[in-house]
Amino acid sequence: METFTFDNTTSSAYGLIISEKNIYSAPARAMEFVSVPGRNGDVIIDQNRFENINVSYTVGCKDIKNKAKSIKTWLCKSGYFRLTDSYQPLYFRMAAFASKLDISELINNVGQANLIFNCKPFMYSFAGQNKTTLTSSGTITNPESYDSQPYIKITGSGSVTLTINSKAYLINSISSYIELDSELMSAYKGSTLCNDKIGFTEFPILTPGSNSISWTGSVTKVEIIPRWR
Repeated sequence: METFTFDNTTSSAYGLIISEKNIYSAPARAMEFVSVPGRNGDVIIDQNRFENINVSYTVGCKDIKNKAKSIKTWLCKSGYFRLTDSYQPLYFRMAAFASKLDISELINNVGQANLIFNCKPFMYSFAGQNKTTLTSSGTITNPESYDSQPYIKITGSGSVTLTINSKAYLINSISSYIELDSELMSAYKGSTLCNDKIGFTEFPILTPGSNSISWTGSVTKVEIIPRWR
């Protein structure tokens, strides 16, 4: 039986049976088309990002009178959570259930609903959530087709230059460690922001294929969660 899992709970836990789903659409690339007088064809202004995408499931459920409240509590919460489909068990999306939840009773306490999740544009691999630790220069291979935005923890002290694929990232005055989150575009140490300690505005990315990683300065180790997508 096909299922989906949202926030660590599988649809089968509520007896949901999937009759239809839309999980295969690709997100739209955010672009603006501008008409220029005297020029044939519009000029494309690429915003270099993808828009969110909707993933939906049409489900049926027996004994809906007793299950409706629990289903609403499970789905109707604020924030992004992992959404996984049994058809694609190696990947997950970051999804928010932001639509109105209408559950209709068809007959004899059998309910039906269309569940719509608002998802970030990329699918992430579970393998990309594993941590790689480097104690000396090395490489890390991105097996996917898109750049990833990693989480990087540098343990060391003083001024350090991290180099990824010949691009240098200067960090000043490290005390014990510093964390770089390329998805959030932020540097921090625990709950303390450290953006004043970095000498760059474009955060590290890991391109498809092999990525060389090295550094200068007093560094004990570099830990990377690559977030392949």
